[in-house]
Amino acid sequence: MNEIKIILVDDHEVVRGGIRRLLEQVDRFQVVAEASSGEEAYHLMAEMNPDVVVMDISMSGMSGIETIRKIRLRGDRVKLLMFSVHESANVVQRALDAGANGYLSKASAGDEIVDAVTAISAGKRYLGADVARKLADMVLTYEPSSASEKLTRREFEVLRLFSAGNSIEELATVLHISPKTVANSLSSIKSKLGVRTQAELMRVALERGIDSSTI
Repeated sequence: MNEIKIILVDDHEVVRGGIRRLLEQVDRFQVVAEASSGEEAYHLMAEMNPDVVVMDISMSGMSGIETIRKIRLRGDRVKLLMFSVHESANVVQRALDAGANGYLSKASAGDEIVDAVTAISAGKRYLGADVARKLADMVLTYEPSSASEKLTRREFEVLRLFSAGNSIEELATVLHISPKTVANSLSSIKSKLGVRTQAELMRVALERGIDSSTI
């Protein structure tokens, strides 16, 4: 069988080492490179031409989801497996929408990553049992009036940055809009999500997995 070339992307060296040991137990799996950031992975891929990339979502600099988008915009057909502590259906769905071929929680059994890499390298989609269950729950309980479905793209961006701890003034600077516009957006978001205070808004955002990694 053909050899499968793999790049590991995680900002924790110990995590990368653990994944490498698991994958290299399979004869046809070859870890050809490691990266500690999305930016490094993006450039390595052009050089190494891997078959599969196993990547975390939350990293300093460019997040895993943003990296996926850049990879797909470049036209790369590499298979992408997200391996993350994030298990919320919202984050999983955003990763899949961005172009991920599979999603596995870091809480999963170690040998499941071998199954996941095997599946996506063969052109299949792979979801860990825990994240698949949460996606199913989201579909079963979906209401058209729920959460981010109500928000405009701008409002979602404001909420994402707000949940990361940015003040109104900081949000205005990052988004190149006035503080008044930010305040109006936050008021609209609270109304749409049925909350009254910024503390409640922060709680709702975090419960739904809307944070600085969901870009």
